[in-house]
Amino acid sequence: QIKKSLQEAHKQLENRVQMRTKDLKEANLKLKMEHDSLTKNEHRLRQLVESTNAIPWEANAKTWQFTYIGPQVVRLLGYPVMKWYEQDFWVDHIHPEDRDYTIKYCQDSSQHLNEFEFDYRMITANGEVVSLHDIVKVDRKNDEADILRGFMIDITDLKQAEEETRMHRERLAHLVRVQTLGEMASGIAHEINQPLAAIDSYAQASLRHLQSGKANIGKVKELIEKTSGQARRAGSVVSHLRAMMQNKTSNVVALDINNLLGEASEIAGIEAKNNDCNLIFKYSRSLPRVICDSIQIQQVALNLISNAVEAMNDIADDVEKDINVETRMKDNNYVEVCISDNGSGISVLDANNIFEAFYTTKDSGLGMGLSICKSIIENHGGELGYSQNKSGGSRFFFSLPVEK
Repeated sequence: QIKKSLQEAHKQLENRVQMRTKDLKEANLKLKMEHDSLTKNEHRLRQLVESTNAIPWEANAKTWQFTYIGPQVVRLLGYPVMKWYEQDFWVDHIHPEDRDYTIKYCQDSSQHLNEFEFDYRMITANGEVVSLHDIVKVDRKNDEADILRGFMIDITDLKQAEEETRMHRERLAHLVRVQTLGEMASGIAHEINQPLAAIDSYAQASLRHLQSGKANIGKVKELIEKTSGQARRAGSVVSHLRAMMQNKTSNVVALDINNLLGEASEIAGIEAKNNDCNLIFKYSRSLPRVICDSIQIQQVALNLISNAVEAMNDIADDVEKDINVETRMKDNNYVEVCISDNGSGISVLDANNIFEAFYTTKDSGLGMGLSICKSIIENHGGELGYSQNKSGGSRFFFSLPVEK
């Protein structure tokens, strides 16, 4: 009986061993299939990633030494992959003009952010310049940046397209500026002729005093000072006119908006005066400086004031034609300029289209003035808008970012 029981137990054990062996074989087969699938997927993923223009990379967050770089970097920058694993290779090949900014931005961002993006330029093996957009993920250990992983994306063509667009926009803005000044040419010529006539008059008076033999030194000095003052007046108009006629590269700096508008009034005030309009400035004092290109912003102000003058051509002669130019803080980050008139205003239909290129309510003109103005302000990081003036007429306003 005992022997029979042992045989039965042995048989059951063998069956269990066979079943377990079968289960293990099936499990091993399943694991192998999963491993093969993962290996195949990993291979496919690596092929996919390494065949794109987005270059994967990994680097030590403390030393900036690369521990991996996608092979497609050779096609883009020309350096062998192994070169990238050398200490300071990446830093040494950043464009010299971008190096300090790029390193500081990466250091600061990796300390405080888990993800960040930035643009910079690198020098290729054959000396060319490539623009890159880097997307970075920060892995941390004990709350400190440990590993940086990311993708470098070639944006050279995009940057070149942006530069070509910027240059085209500046050329177009120059053409519109020249056209605007051409339309004001008669008034400008009159404004320059006035001080020239005064200079001639003062010079003739000085000459008569000297020829009389009884010249009063004080009187002659006074006449000479008046002559000099009128020369400066004419020279100021000419210098501002010359500056606005130039087709120069944009030069963005920090400037006092009130002074800037005051300079623009040298030209804008001529047209206003010739059309019996009162140009009234209401400046907020102690405004922070704004970041802008002086000529471009003066062009915007000149265009808006010129439009305001033209808008009041049809109002009654006994009505005061007032153009108000105001400056104020919009919030902590922007200064706002408002130019308003008490003219006939703009219809609802026109108001919805005035900033569109080639749309115009004038009998002549390109229909590009307000479109260019909007483009200029938006490329300065601000906004240009329109609203109906509460007292009638139009109100245009634009904002500019303040100096940080």
